[in-house]
Amino acid sequence: MLGMNRRAVNATDEADLDEYEADVVDDDPADVYEDDEIYDEAPGAPRSLGLILTIGGILGFIGAFVLTIERIEMLLDSSYLPTCSIDSVLQCSTVMTSSQASVFGFPNPLIGVFAFPLVILTGVLVLARVALPSWYWLWFLVGTTYGLLFVGWLIPQSLYEIRALCPYCMVVWACVIPIFWRTLAYTLAGGHFGERVAGNALVRVIGRWWWVLTLVTYAVVLTLVLTAFPYYFF
Repeated sequence: MLGMNRRAVNATDEADLDEYEADVVDDDPADVYEDDEIYDEAPGAPRSLGLILTIGGILGFIGAFVLTIERIEMLLDSSYLPTCSIDSVLQCSTVMTSSQASVFGFPNPLIGVFAFPLVILTGVLVLARVALPSWYWLWFLVGTTYGLLFVGWLIPQSLYEIRALCPYCMVVWACVIPIFWRTLAYTLAGGHFGERVAGNALVRVIGRWWWVLTLVTYAVVLTLVLTAFPYYFF
């Protein structure tokens, strides 16, 4: 009888051990999966916004910084030829010495030198899953809207008044456009203007198809460039 009881206890212990080991093996993948799901659904802006802000901010800052250095070199040496002055159309020196290049009394690239680091910081915070408050996104949208409007004014000035293109300036143009559209889409559709705005049909379209609006804007700018200098490209 005692031997039978010991065998029963051992069998129970072995069954419990097998069940425990099975739970450990089964739980590991599930735990990882669940953690991934929680991470993906964590509060904050979407990862695509973080990538666009970070990459666009870095490229925009490089373009603005190089333009600032080139402008300083021109001020120090009147005979200095910027590295982006290639021919009669791609002519940075013509653009940088124009009145439009210093709208506020100082070189325009300085705006980008100070603004793009904030864009980069915001992108890094988004990628780190930091939930920024609505007031921050509203003011950030104000800044990106100003950036797009300013670029939208500079483009026709460069094409039809100055009659020259600056490659580094075009890098900044190319960065500001997706930064604006992605920020606008998230701020509207993300509920930072309120749930009523977020539920609007037009807002839902912008929130889903912001990348199409970005491509359309690129197409418009490219068309303007090609038609302004047809003899150069055709």
